[in-house]
Amino acid sequence: MDPRTTEVIERCGRGSLEGTMRFPDVLKALGEVGVTHYHADFLRSEKTCYLRSGESHVGALPMPAVEIATEFSAGQMAAAVKASQQEGLPYPEFLVRARKAGCIGYVVYLDGRRVVYSGRTGEEHVEYFPPQG
Repeated sequence: MDPRTTEVIERCGRGSLEGTMRFPDVLKALGEVGVTHYHADFLRSEKTCYLRSGESHVGALPMPAVEIATEFSAGQMAAAVKASQQEGLPYPEFLVRARKAGCIGYVVYLDGRRVVYSGRTGEEHVEYFPPQG
């Protein structure tokens, strides 16, 4: 993998966790280096980015010390997303709320302009990106 691509992916991960990069900025930067989608895996505490070239990059995703709820709540998941979008909820706090909602991970589809959040038994909640201005 091109070292610049790796650097951008890792910078986006750090920026999300530190609160220095917002989701739209992360999407723009990742798209520019050829990322088509990425998977945040709460069970393995890692994030995998997949590129158009067929390459992938796996990085650590530090998880908060909050148990993942047994039952998935699409309503709680939607509320966490809304708080992130409208109230500027920091990413680490978003992770806490997502785990409390029973989310085991999510996939962001840059080309499909959506995020699919998943529960332990296959439940899903889909959020579509806001229309491009």
